Amino acid sequence: MLWTTNSGGGTISNANQLDATYTIAASDIVQGSVTFTLTAQGNASCSPASDQIILSFTNSPTANAGSAPNICVGSSVAVIGATANNASSLLWQVETGSGAILPGTETTLNPIYQSVTNDGGTTVRLSLTLLAAETVQMQLIM
Repeated sequence: MLWTTNSGGGTISNANQLDATYTIAASDIVQGSVTFTLTAQGNASCSPASDQIILSFTNSPTANAGSAPNICVGSSVAVIGATANNASSLLWQVETGSGAILPGTETTLNPIYQSVTNDGGTTVRLSLTLLAAETVQMQLIM
């Protein structure tokens, strides 16, 4: 048996074993996928058999929680400048602070935080979590 690839820039170690190891190259990630072929030699007069598998690469999610606005006690403020890439969904949560994110805005890039009296003189911290194949978490400190 033999593992080969005609599309990958990396290297196959122990290519003649079922549990071969492939070391990914930067060009593989740029290309987006690598196609592997496993070929088994036939016995006696039998022809070889082969099959392929494609390993695909996806970009990890990235987050930027935006800039930290100033807020007056008892008022509300929308987060501005937050970005999310390669994510299937997002969620804002209050980590520190006594106020709340207004319902319906916690899954948008511009959530609205409603401050309360107990927030006076403190730091409010909101957390942005992106959900995808991987999870990334960023924090915004106000």
